[in-house]
Amino acid sequence: KRLGIGAYYNPDEPSITNLYKDQGYLTSQIDPAEIIIGKDSIDLEVRVFEGKQFTINNVGISGNMRLDDEVIRRELYTRPGELYNQSLLFQTIRTLGSMGHFTAEAIAPDIQPVVNSDELVDINWPLEEIASDQFQIAGGWGGGTFVGSVGVTLNNLSIKNFFKKGAWRPYPMGQNQRLSISAQTNGTYYKAFAISFT
Repeated sequence: KRLGIGAYYNPDEPSITNLYKDQGYLTSQIDPAEIIIGKDSIDLEVRVFEGKQFTINNVGISGNMRLDDEVIRRELYTRPGELYNQSLLFQTIRTLGSMGHFTAEAIAPDIQPVVNSDELVDINWPLEEIASDQFQIAGGWGGGTFVGSVGVTLNNLSIKNFFKKGAWRPYPMGQNQRLSISAQTNGTYYKAFAISFT
């Protein structure tokens, strides 16, 4: 956002630092100097120390025991060979948190400079997996008869691993595919079944 002569100054607005870090300047420093020249006016001088532009070297993933690396990498906005971008880093945090497989509050990327380089960084994503499958069972009495329903939703199915040896633990998983099966009946006159796969 441009701040010109006569503009309203808000020190709490997104800083110039964020703009630089979105362009790879990971170690940039911004030193604003405010000089009051009246009751409601200031002169603003901003000293910028850019430093070097950093490029992403390697991107690692750890802590995922059930979800495949390739599935997670599709959701990453931080990719090797691209300039470091803080906004894309935050976007990745939000995306991973919304997948439903990880503890959102625990997603904190580890950013480390590459040894013997002042222009490369490695980013590692340590993840904390949570149970994402669902099982529902319900029952009730109405109209002189019992009505019951049962359903199960598998949120991390892997069709390609169906015939893979050792994959059934307890079912082939890893590809973030979703299978939902439900059934409802009153035991005599009414039965309903539903299956969905995405």
